Amino acid sequence: MGPALAGEITKLTPVQMIVCGLITYAVMAGLAWEEYTHRASVIKADQWPVCDGYIRKMEGGPFLGYVYQIGSKKYAGDRIYPDQLYPDMYIEKGSGYKVGQTVKVHYKPDDPTFAVLKTTPERGSARFGAYGIGIFFGTALIFRGFRRKSGYQYR
Repeated sequence: MGPALAGEITKLTPVQMIVCGLITYAVMAGLAWEEYTHRASVIKADQWPVCDGYIRKMEGGPFLGYVYQIGSKKYAGDRIYPDQLYPDMYIEKGSGYKVGQTVKVHYKPDDPTFAVLKTTPERGSARFGAYGIGIFFGTALIFRGFRRKSGYQYR
């Protein structure tokens, strides 16, 4: 932590420290929980049904997506990996996929709108480390606020 940031933190009142710590803790814990539950729901993507699809160009940008059909209903997807938390991670040009290419699409049996091209995780646990750091700092702020409020002084 840089000296400027440390100086700003010491200007906070104990109540402000506790509130900032609680907010940081809650946001980071919420994001970590969302990630955990999402990963748990897609961990068995390699067991999902498979159908054929084809790569197409997405409208409004240099991105690619895919179209697949289950029964008589057509769907469009843009996820490559099952652990992509947000669907705005499009297939970029140059990623090895070509427009018109046939691909195997794995779709979730209870929600066929959720589909992926690869069944392996994209990132592993890198984001959990960031959430852990945020939770640590939130907790540290809470404890620091309680220490200042109780009048405890460092020597």
